[in-house]
Amino acid sequence: KKAFQNFSGKNVEKKISVKVQLGTTTMSIDKIKNIQQESAFILDNNVTDLVDVFADGKLVARGEPVIQRYRDKNLSVRITEFH
Repeated sequence: KKAFQNFSGKNVEKKISVKVQLGTTTMSIDKIKNIQQESAFILDNNVTDLVDVFADGKLVARGEPVIQRYRDKNLSVRITEFH
């Protein structure tokens, strides 16, 4: 929870951007130009790796991707460590 101390004292009604990074890759411009619907490419993470959670652009936690039954099937993150 230490990771979220930077947000204490701020307007709790204010919304901030939360992003989860599944992985990264490097591609040539030519390969990017040829991406089409249904294209897939390999990321540097394995399916068992933790994902990074960013709040307001800052790394605040890591967690494991999970599928939750909410409405339909949603991808969620179970937090396992704080930064």
